[in-house]
Amino acid sequence: MMFFIVCKTIFCNFYLEFLILFHKFAHLFLKPERMRYEATSTEAALAANGRIADAVTPWHLIVDTDAETVTVRKRNKYLIGVDEEVLSFRFIRNIRIDTHLIGADITIQAVGGSVTAYCLSKSDSKRIKQMLMEYNGSQKEREGFLI
Repeated sequence: MMFFIVCKTIFCNFYLEFLILFHKFAHLFLKPERMRYEATSTEAALAANGRIADAVTPWHLIVDTDAETVTVRKRNKYLIGVDEEVLSFRFIRNIRIDTHLIGADITIQAVGGSVTAYCLSKSDSKRIKQMLMEYNGSQKEREGFLI
């Protein structure tokens, strides 16, 4: 009976030490939550900012933390194809939001250039910036992501 109590005590102590160590180093084992967020230009913002012709072909901005990309898509002026620009998270250098009375423009600058999505809602623009900043904070061991 005494042997059983000693073994149980040793096992419990070992298990508690394991949990404490796992909690300290959990960020190395567990990946952050992966998300995909999409935002589209609003018709009201396009009309209010004098971009009525773009109401047929609005901008779409997609942030995919699983693939670590920011994609800006817009149907071209001939309505046949889609123009698409993709930036990798590690090349992002600056995020700028230009707010208007209705809507906001977001510009994401990278090493090789920049992409802009016009007339998104203000809340979508702020959410995208916050999402990129939070993802940057959760990836401290990575190098080359400078916002």
